Amino acid sequence: MRMIKWPFILILILSLSGMSIAQTKISGLVDGEVWTTDQSPIHISGDLTVLQLTIQPGVQVLFDGNYRMTVSGLLKAAGTEQDSIIFCAAESNTSGWADIYFNNADANSQLKFCRISQVTANPALEINSTDFNLQHVMISGNQAAGIKLTASTVQLERCTIRNNGLQGALVESGSQLNLTACKISGNQDTGLETSDGQITLQNSIVSFNQKEGILLSNTGDKLNCTNSVIAYNSQEGIINIGGTHNIVNSIIYFNSAAQQIVKISGSGQVNYSDVAQTGLGGTGNIMDDPLFADANTFELQTNSPAIDAGNPATSYNDRYFPPSRGTERNDMGAFGGPYARKWFPPVFVQPDTLNFGNVSLGDSLILNLKLKNYSDNVLTISRISITGANANQFRLNDSFVNINLPMADSLLVPVTFKPLQTSSLPYHAQLLISTNLEPKTLPLIGTVVTPNIFTLPDQLTFDPVAVSEIDSRLIKIFNTGTDTLYIDSLRFSEPSFSAILPETALAPYSENYLPLTVFFSPDTIGAIED
Repeated sequence: MRMIKWPFILILILSLSGMSIAQTKISGLVDGEVWTTDQSPIHISGDLTVLQLTIQPGVQVLFDGNYRMTVSGLLKAAGTEQDSIIFCAAESNTSGWADIYFNNADANSQLKFCRISQVTANPALEINSTDFNLQHVMISGNQAAGIKLTASTVQLERCTIRNNGLQGALVESGSQLNLTACKISGNQDTGLETSDGQITLQNSIVSFNQKEGILLSNTGDKLNCTNSVIAYNSQEGIINIGGTHNIVNSIIYFNSAAQQIVKISGSGQVNYSDVAQTGLGGTGNIMDDPLFADANTFELQTNSPAIDAGNPATSYNDRYFPPSRGTERNDMGAFGGPYARKWFPPVFVQPDTLNFGNVSLGDSLILNLKLKNYSDNVLTISRISITGANANQFRLNDSFVNINLPMADSLLVPVTFKPLQTSSLPYHAQLLISTNLEPKTLPLIGTVVTPNIFTLPDQLTFDPVAVSEIDSRLIKIFNTGTDTLYIDSLRFSEPSFSAILPETALAPYSENYLPLTVFFSPDTIGAIED
């Protein structure tokens, strides 16, 4: 018995050792490294100082304890829409981790398609004396503030800061925070707060925070708010204590306090905005329910009074439909004006799938795809092609090569589905759009359908019939196929047979049948067959 057990114990020990070796543990100084998915997950086992580091898409960075990642050089953490980079506590770490701290870091640092969560005590992302851009970053589920700026200028685009234990963002010590197409929501303190800081809010949403939506807490603080929504916060939408606010084309509504905007001191202007408050002065303001389609996206219903009610100056005009509605005059709220495009990818296509449905064998169907340039520059389309195993079932109706599409312009792309053979399964292919910005892949789906005739009975035998007499029999014609059955004509080789078919079309899957009555009237003596 002992000789049998020893090999099992040895194998188990080796297996467990192999599992521990597979983990990548890092601490201390990091300089010139690239973290790949082959190394992921990366376990941070001590405080980290980054001089130069690239993190590839899909990598998980897991903190084993209360450790800080300090970036004093260059950090490139650029995920993708499909493969975000994750910063969070390891599963065994129930007490959280310290934070990511940019301190005099390289301005070329990058956070894109990253998620930061489970930080305790400190702001999850702390930025000191560093100017750089964040895109598609989600900061959520942290115990303190989401982000804190000190002596820094930071651009946030398509970012979400939500469900953090204190403020969504703190802007202090001469910092400037610029937000475009961002959501600041569900934080347990104020959504955005300044103390000797500036906030520029462009086509963004501040909602459902447990205190004020925005607090300007110090003399000299500034808020510029254009085409944004500040709604459903548990106290005021905006409190200004000695600062300056300038609000245009925005909606400030459904905040819990009696006054949506409170100016204790300082100065402020509100123009062409929908605010649930009287006595604001300004030009073009309304006080009507904005009729949000929902309290998540805050898009406007088609009958909203905020549509075409913003500043009529052409510089504010709507240019991107969707998400804007109505005419080119600015829509109040987060989806009006020239920056409404920022809610969408730079290469925007409608629809996102071309589903041709059922097409009969031998027939064809054309569907149009609209490609729109929602980027900041001219979009160069190098090629549009169809790929995939079933690509021969689809075709482009034109050649699309080296096309320059200006900002806000669109291109119509007709695609034809013409099935060449029967198939029990739908045909699938991909429309590949190659551009100077990003490739775009669009699914193509089409199903070929055919009728199938089934008759009861499948042959007729008539009893003997005298010459010039008539006998008849009924044939039931069923359609067991996937397409409508059409009977164009009936032919007999013998003149003794004729037929009446009162209906000539039968839908697929129908329980009905087409009644075909066949007549036999012999004109000579003998057996007749057709």
